[in-house]
Amino acid sequence: MRTFFCVIALSLLCSCAPGLERTLLVSQIPTSDSSSQYLRGRLTVGVFTDARQKEVIGHFNGKNLSPEGDVPASVALAFERELKARHAELVAFDAPLLEGEVRDWFVDVTPSFPVNRIKARAKVRIRLLQKGKVPLFHGEYEGNVTYEHPLVSQGDIERILTEAMSFAIQEALEDSRFESALFNGQS
Repeated sequence: MRTFFCVIALSLLCSCAPGLERTLLVSQIPTSDSSSQYLRGRLTVGVFTDARQKEVIGHFNGKNLSPEGDVPASVALAFERELKARHAELVAFDAPLLEGEVRDWFVDVTPSFPVNRIKARAKVRIRLLQKGKVPLFHGEYEGNVTYEHPLVSQGDIERILTEAMSFAIQEALEDSRFESALFNGQS
């Protein structure tokens, strides 16, 4: 009977992330359900850069996990989608410019028995510039997510990773200082 429980425990431990790839998809950052929050004003989403200290995006059981997709482009696109969901008017020119940098984005998967833990963190710094030069606003925002479950999959890890960035983006766009700067920057 003891051998049976050891076999079950080992199989659960080994199956915490069956078929885990060494890459994690970063382009599927979810938008919030904040369609009732309106952001007044026009703006352009510009370039986002990757200022992370590590090239890897995660760690699982001694293995480094790399991002599948362009990290800063994925974050810029997520900002665009979130701004559209909040009814902001995105234009190509003649409006304040939103730029940013990804300061941190990482997921750590800790296999354990009886539950596995996924911890993700994201940090983004944004700047709102008038005519691409004059600073209107800057801020840094974080998102953190922890998930525990006996079995985790590749999809669970990617979901937790992207939710952390989604929360950082939501925090940025819900900052009343950002909203004021956007409104005051309209010409």
